[in-house]
Amino acid sequence: MNWTAWLIPLGGTFLASAGFTALMVRLARRWRACDHPDGFRKLQKRPVPLGGGVAVWLAICLGICLLEMTWSGPLAVHGFFQRFLVALALVCGLGWYDDLFHVRAGVKLAGQFLATLPLWWGLMVPETVELFGGHVPLGGTGAILAGLFLVGGMNAVNMLDGMDGLAASVAALGTIFAGCIAAWAGEVALSGIAFITAAAALGFLVHNRPPARIYLGDAGSLTLGLAMSYFAWQLAQGSDGVLHLPVLAGLFFLPSLDLVLAVIRRTLRGQLFWAPDREHLHHRLADRGHGVPTTLLICGTLTCGAGLLAYHSVKSELSPLATSTLLMASLPLLVWLKMFGALERRLLTVGLSKLARKSWRGNQAAYRVISRRLPTTPLRLVATEDTRDAPAIRRVPRSSDIPPVIGQENREIRAA
Repeated sequence: MNWTAWLIPLGGTFLASAGFTALMVRLARRWRACDHPDGFRKLQKRPVPLGGGVAVWLAICLGICLLEMTWSGPLAVHGFFQRFLVALALVCGLGWYDDLFHVRAGVKLAGQFLATLPLWWGLMVPETVELFGGHVPLGGTGAILAGLFLVGGMNAVNMLDGMDGLAASVAALGTIFAGCIAAWAGEVALSGIAFITAAAALGFLVHNRPPARIYLGDAGSLTLGLAMSYFAWQLAQGSDGVLHLPVLAGLFFLPSLDLVLAVIRRTLRGQLFWAPDREHLHHRLADRGHGVPTTLLICGTLTCGAGLLAYHSVKSELSPLATSTLLMASLPLLVWLKMFGALERRLLTVGLSKLARKSWRGNQAAYRVISRRLPTTPLRLVATEDTRDAPAIRRVPRSSDIPPVIGQENREIRAA
């Protein structure tokens, strides 16, 4: 396959994405589909049009059509591409409807599960998962885990979409590394669709770079999140039915990290895990004084570093244990540098201390209740007639414990 077979689809997708995005800027303003500032999470100075996700989806569809016309034989569009396009269309439509009319969280989550069914149906189901060099059996939970990862991946990228150019740049870098891994593994069709997605995201960045002229919206963040999670899941599967967790975590490092921290933070505060806040990764970096370009550079560097670890793990240049260790070692380092996770660490420390104090107070109260119920009659050692050599404990009441009349009779008998 010559270079023109790649240049025409990728170049056409990039140009189409930039053109469709420029068109959506005008249409969104005419339809008044804009994201208005609220002074809390949305800090832009003016309303910014939504609908960039529709342009990205149209560009991906056009790119796949160009792939079909350029490539031939076994690389033509088959069921994989069809399921991919149908799922993206459903997710994009759901996100665009939410951008316009604000769907409730429960309805939106149910719609996401339904929209992923075309891709979920064709996913490979792993039997075991590789973790720190060992294998953990999954039993019959592999299919459930796949569906949860697809839906969680969509929402992770959606949560990350809170700064100009952030979600699109992370998605572009992640899909580029996914395309490289797929090409090295011989999955040419999967690499083609991954590079098409990256070209669509890069074309959108022409208008989304700071200061952004248009936002992805839920239509775009859910679409790119579904594509990223699908590529990561497929490439993390081995031919032996093993799910390689280092590859999965490397290709989806930053969105998954932000999602896990958000769930921990909101759970410790007693909030719903889908409740919005202003404490995501990009918000933390902005509060520490980093501007938008610096934040994009930091997030892009982390994404590239994790992607390189995943790529070398697939090429067997790094063992799964080494890759997992490097990825896990980066988390305490980020917390120590107070870049990510510092707030969650404080919340976890406070929660554990409150739990310990509550447990101690509960034990003290239980001890007081039990001590009140214990008998107060003193115990004396007396020797029984049967076992005089081995004294036994027997409760002997004192005369003061006996009622007055009975006590008087006993004293008279003893005196006699």
